[in-house]
Amino acid sequence: MTPAFSIQAAQLEEAQEICVRLQRFNRETGGLSFQALWLSARDPAGALLGGVVADLCLGWLAVEALWVDEAARGQGLGQALLAQAEAQALTQGAQAVVLDRFAWQAQGFYERRGYRVFARLEDFPAGQPRLFLHKRLRADLQSQARSEPEAAIQISPALPADGPALRQMLELYQHDLSDIWDQDLDEQGCFGYALPGETAERGRRAYLLRVNRRYAGFALLSQRLKVAGALRSGQAEQEGCWMEQFFILKKYRRQGLGQQLARAVFAAHPGYWEVGQMLNNHAAQAFWRALIGELTRGRFVEHVLRGSAWEGFVQCFDCS
Repeated sequence: MTPAFSIQAAQLEEAQEICVRLQRFNRETGGLSFQALWLSARDPAGALLGGVVADLCLGWLAVEALWVDEAARGQGLGQALLAQAEAQALTQGAQAVVLDRFAWQAQGFYERRGYRVFARLEDFPAGQPRLFLHKRLRADLQSQARSEPEAAIQISPALPADGPALRQMLELYQHDLSDIWDQDLDEQGCFGYALPGETAERGRRAYLLRVNRRYAGFALLSQRLKVAGALRSGQAEQEGCWMEQFFILKKYRRQGLGQQLARAVFAAHPGYWEVGQMLNNHAAQAFWRALIGELTRGRFVEHVLRGSAWEGFVQCFDCS
């Protein structure tokens, strides 16, 4: 009996049509709906540096690919991309992340960020396992919230008595950025950074973040604008605020405290703002673009400053 079908290699269009029909079947019969979550990172010239390809389905984020160009590795870009994907997945109702990788594909990178191996497929390829990892989004915070009273969070202007603590946190901040901020220690083994009141510059002030009455971070702002000063040469001076430095102690990161501190500072100083990040500080760029985009509903302008003492990206916006 002659078969009523033939099998041959499929063309690209046929493969795409197969996927479309399978997705339609899953949606109509099982209620499955996949939502793409794709991210890309580019340098100031527009060259692709990395990206994430993932899908959201049934409360899970499935990360199919996370790639960073070799020239951009070791600068925190992979971490920033993964964190941004997780953050967006959370806002869209995801509770967990799943991915699978070969054993040589940065297993330690994922485990340091809370992922755990839940299955292994041996000899894929021969002699090496294929690893399946997952992570519960904010599971650590949720379990902590069940077992501990809610942390007392305080944000307030820095007082003269806070000077020693602020100076020490500035040292920690500069150490955190020592791989991208070209600075050296002085003869006392310190980076050194002038506190508000130690320079003639007007309008410098600091805000402190405390968790359960312990120092957890700070925001340092000034009125020395980066973009407005360059664009309004010869015109009336633009008034506003520049986010000079911003720091959250590592143990308090990824808990929403940075957003709380930033929002409190913006609320205390409504009006025109400029927030900048150095060219290689990809994690900070992802944080501020997401926060400012949410705060302004996307109504901000980003500039790239080059050829001056400070080079980087600057987001300009109004939070009146």
